[in-house]
Amino acid sequence: MPRPSPDFDVGAAREELKRLELRRRKLNAAIQQANFQHRVEHAGDSLTLSEALDVRKGLNEAIGELHSQLVGSAWQRVIYKEDRKEPRLREGFVDASLRGGTAYNRPLPRQAGV
Repeated sequence: MPRPSPDFDVGAAREELKRLELRRRKLNAAIQQANFQHRVEHAGDSLTLSEALDVRKGLNEAIGELHSQLVGSAWQRVIYKEDRKEPRLREGFVDASLRGGTAYNRPLPRQAGV
């Protein structure tokens, strides 16, 4: 059975814990205040830091999805008769989307064997 160490002071540890919790709350409040007081410019809009972080998170998710699509479209696949209904993305479309362009208005070139 474990026994408490004779050098350990429970009262001092609780006081230290209370002091650290108070510092954590003050720090969190200061961070929240700074997130809404400071502004950054993005695409012609003035955003708070909190909004900018949300925009960044969304962009990172979109880049990750497009990256996965680009990696998946970089390989040639043999499509058997049973699998022909599967939608396929062309590398040019995904690559243009990843770079911020649009590929909707351009016809995609067809390659033999793709």
